[in-house]
Amino acid sequence: MDIIKKKEVTLYNIFLRYLVSFCVLTLVALFLSIFIFGIGVSTGIVLTADYAQNNVEEFKKDLLAKGNVDKDSIKYPYRYGFYNKNLEVISSNFNEKQLDEAYKYLNGISIKGKYIYTSISLNDGTCVISYDIKAHFSSEYMNNIFPYPELIMIILFVVSFIIISIILIKNFGERLKGELSPLKKSTELIMQQDLDFEVTPTNIREFNEVLISIENMKNALRKSLETQWKAEQRRKDQISALAHDIKTPLTIIKGNAELLSEDEALSEDKEYVDFIIKNSNKIEKYISILIEISKAENDIDYSMETIDFNSFLQELRCETEMLCKRKDLKNSIEVNNPPESFHGNSELLIRALTNIIVNSVEYSSEEDKIEILVNCHNNKLNFTIKDCGKGFSEEGLKNATNQFYMEESHRRAGKHYGIGLYITETIAKKHGGELVLKNREDGKGAEVSLIILR
Repeated sequence: MDIIKKKEVTLYNIFLRYLVSFCVLTLVALFLSIFIFGIGVSTGIVLTADYAQNNVEEFKKDLLAKGNVDKDSIKYPYRYGFYNKNLEVISSNFNEKQLDEAYKYLNGISIKGKYIYTSISLNDGTCVISYDIKAHFSSEYMNNIFPYPELIMIILFVVSFIIISIILIKNFGERLKGELSPLKKSTELIMQQDLDFEVTPTNIREFNEVLISIENMKNALRKSLETQWKAEQRRKDQISALAHDIKTPLTIIKGNAELLSEDEALSEDKEYVDFIIKNSNKIEKYISILIEISKAENDIDYSMETIDFNSFLQELRCETEMLCKRKDLKNSIEVNNPPESFHGNSELLIRALTNIIVNSVEYSSEEDKIEILVNCHNNKLNFTIKDCGKGFSEEGLKNATNQFYMEESHRRAGKHYGIGLYITETIAKKHGGELVLKNREDGKGAEVSLIILR
């Protein structure tokens, strides 16, 4: 994998670039906010905080020149109160708080507040003028809506800061997501046991180092699995070959024993001959099982075709009735949302379902009931078989699909050899499905579901 030769950067450099970009864009947003505020000041839209302070003396000169006070004389942002010689208000645009503070000011009382007061002695009284030290909009209407123009500048900067942060975080996240894609894809393929793929390099050195480790792990895993697969295949081939080789001498032994059993001259030894025949039959069954196991994962005919659902259901019904007759068991088949057809191998599916039903029949008592529920939903076909036996043990739920697993050792002498559910699960997987084992919710027995893709 030619990862090292690809142009790459480190995570440190990427973080540094985004940090520098963040700082630069934040400074740009700050200067832009200040610049916009400066334009407002230069165009006269905004009055600076010292505007009233700097112009108050000039304003007082104009009032002295006029010698009297009227509403048109007092320009915004100043406010006024005109008092006679008895300190009574003649006219004013002060609010109640300012009226109180202006009265204290005229009486020489110290005032602490946001307003600054100054007075002008006129011919017929005194004019008290107030102003504050803060920026204003030149329009009184705008100032009443937004009394603090500086706050607008701060809000503009904060909004810009948030937008910049969101854009950079989103961009950084999308870049990391794209760079992590090869790692995610590689691990998913390994989880799916697909080891025949090429690892795609990224542009980040640290990620490529991880990918190199994944590539090495993949190669080691593939080599290990290939060795195991070959050993497993050899084992299966040897079992199959040995089973076939044993069949020939066994057939000869069995045939000669049967001839001996027909010979009346050896009637006194008939018991021994029958014993030989009986155990030869058992050995024949064991050999058939070994051959069946070796073929289970690599069956000769796994060809898929379109299966008519009604025909398949009729065949399943016949098989179920025949198997239940042995113990005089009741049986029922309930179908929900039946499809017209589905895709699969009819012979193998009947074989798989028969394996489940055989188990259900064996562990059910006479006159119990075997229930089969067939349900089609979301492109899946589900066959659920319920019996009235004792159900699975906790260990059985974990191991029932393993080869040769049996919950009780005495079953080895019976008809079960622990491969029925193993073969059934293999067939289910070949149809893109699964085998689900559990006990019935009502506690009356076992429930086995064969689920396949349609």
